[in-house]
Amino acid sequence: MDVKTAFLNGQLSETIYVEQPTGFKDPKKPNHVCKLNSALYGLKQAARVWNKTLEAYLSEIGFQRLDPDNGVFIHTKITVIIAVYVDDLLLFGPKRIEIDSIKTRLNNRFNMSDLGPCHFYLGIEIIRDRPKRIIYLS
Repeated sequence: MDVKTAFLNGQLSETIYVEQPTGFKDPKKPNHVCKLNSALYGLKQAARVWNKTLEAYLSEIGFQRLDPDNGVFIHTKITVIIAVYVDDLLLFGPKRIEIDSIKTRLNNRFNMSDLGPCHFYLGIEIIRDRPKRIIYLS
């Protein structure tokens, strides 16, 4: 799954001001600045804020971050694992109904695109032989 405009989902915990955007300057107050309420693309904190927002929501719905790999979350009661790389999420587990339930919950919280079965992830090709129940990674 791909989170659309992921970085715009995070609320900032610190106070950040930016110059008025070109084309939107207030002619009566040209030297004033704007206070950001949420993260923006290009903001150095945006990726961290998005990651914390995603982690908080995943924790809320029963996932726990794995210590050996901070990009992997496992559900504490059902067998669903989520691998996260910035705004791309790879969900897997033995029961399709559980995966679909988690996808629905994620999509209700964040605007997401379901990209279907995974064929490539982080440069790794994934080949499934469903009749033999084998997955090849190349």
